[in-house]
Amino acid sequence: MLRAGSKRPARMAIMLITTSNSIRVKPRLALYAFITGIDSGGEGGGRSRRLRWQAGCRCRQGLAFMMPSPCRGDAMLDLGLREWWAICQGLSQGAICAVARKGGIHEHRGGLFRLQHRRFALIPALEHQAPERLLPALRAHHPIPIPPPGQLLLSAWAEVRAHWLLRRREEVDQLAALPGIQGLSQQELHSRFTYRGEEWLSLVLLQASVWRQPPPLGDHPAYGGCRSWIPLQAPLPIADSAPVLPAQQLEQAQRTLSQHFGDSQDMPE
Repeated sequence: MLRAGSKRPARMAIMLITTSNSIRVKPRLALYAFITGIDSGGEGGGRSRRLRWQAGCRCRQGLAFMMPSPCRGDAMLDLGLREWWAICQGLSQGAICAVARKGGIHEHRGGLFRLQHRRFALIPALEHQAPERLLPALRAHHPIPIPPPGQLLLSAWAEVRAHWLLRRREEVDQLAALPGIQGLSQQELHSRFTYRGEEWLSLVLLQASVWRQPPPLGDHPAYGGCRSWIPLQAPLPIADSAPVLPAQQLEQAQRTLSQHFGDSQDMPE
């Protein structure tokens, strides 16, 4: 590859790093690649540029942990995930780090949830939440506050870090017994597991980030209905936001969940 005006090719170094000689993970996940430098000099100025990029995952103790994709400060969100107010608050405050999903009557594919997007705003839903359907730690977020007229109570957005499909009842019981992961009661988890006569449950590990000053989000009829994914009428910036939980805590959560439920499913783009 030649830089414009230069006679010599840019130099590019790629390093493959693993932490163990016996790591057993999918090949595409066992890569931690750095393009550590593109050093190109011009004929006259002698100046050099160095570009750094990193992608892939970090392999630690046999576990592949998906690294977050770089977020530009001017990036925008054009989709939202509807979730109960109490669950949104739990994610925003770091009390939980995952959501258990099955779907609603207005979903595509016969009312069943599908993880379609990697990054989205958390849109609080005011319907159907009841204290008995929540874990005790999240019941303090009930009743639901009344938002200003024409506005939604927005506080956070999220990025998917991993997800699993639970297909056995004993897995649902295991999930219910894990502290600090999700916010639904054991009875509610089983109710969702058997919803529509299909026994499975989607568990999604999230990195939630909160805005220091949440952007305004006006309510709209298109945001209603029992469905998961909401195209936003106006995009939301992710600037001026910060992750709720440190990366190490999410890594530990993923290790715990992988021990119970196996490798993460393929990630959405």
